[in-house]
Amino acid sequence: MVFINHPGESCEAISEGRPGYWYGNGIMPALVQEKNVLGMIYVIDDSHPIGFTHLYWDTDRFDETKEVGNWIFGRKDGGYIGIWCSGTMSNYNDMLFNCEKRVYGRNTAYLCICGSRQEDEDFNNFVKKCMDKVVIYEEKYYKLSCEDFELSFIPSRNETQYVQ
Repeated sequence: MVFINHPGESCEAISEGRPGYWYGNGIMPALVQEKNVLGMIYVIDDSHPIGFTHLYWDTDRFDETKEVGNWIFGRKDGGYIGIWCSGTMSNYNDMLFNCEKRVYGRNTAYLCICGSRQEDEDFNNFVKKCMDKVVIYEEKYYKLSCEDFELSFIPSRNETQYVQ
C-alpha cells in the first residue's frame, strides 16, 4: 500500500477528525490518471497551517526499493511502482517508523508510474524506463508533463471544501 496526501491535521497523535493525518486531504490535489500513470499537483494556500504533503511508503513491505534523485522505486513480487516528486522527499519518523516521506512546500507535483514483470521484464528495466522519461513541473504555471502525459492545476476556492 502506497499513497500520498496533504494532512488535515498536524500530527498523528491528535488525528481524530476528518480529514486526518493519514486519511483524507486538507487540500485536494488536481489529479489525472492515464492507464498506468497518475499525476497530482498540490497547491496549498498560505492560510492552511500545514505546509507539506507526505508519501506513505513502508519500505519493509517491499522486496526491493531504490531512491535515485527525485524518484523512489519499489518492487513487490512481480509488481513495480515508481514515484517522482518535484520536491525533496525526506524521511520522517513520528508514531510510525520507516514509512513516511515528507515533502515540505506548498506547491508540489507527483508522478506515479506502475509496471510489472510482464510489461517491463525486470525491476531494473522498469527503473531505467522511468528514469529515461523527462518529467517537468512548471511550478509558476502549475503544469506537470511527462511525454504524452499532462496535468494542470487551475486555482479556485470553494468554501464548501474547507473545514473550519
